[in-house]
Amino acid sequence: MPLTRQHGGGLLTHPRKELARREATGLGHRYVGTEHLLLGLLHDDGSQALGVGLRQTRDQVIKVLHGDL
Repeated sequence: MPLTRQHGGGLLTHPRKELARREATGLGHRYVGTEHLLLGLLHDDGSQALGVGLRQTRDQVIKVLHGDL
């Protein structure tokens, strides 16, 4: 998914796309997938109010990617 293309707002605004790219890079990935987009969205302050934390979700994503689940 090209992160430089503008799609008119919505959930995936440029700062969120950048966070997703950083998550991908931090995990050593050369692509941005749905797992990175999810982690990028969870950087918002309101995610804890939903009972979903960034750290816990990142740990689960890593387990899934490594086949540990």
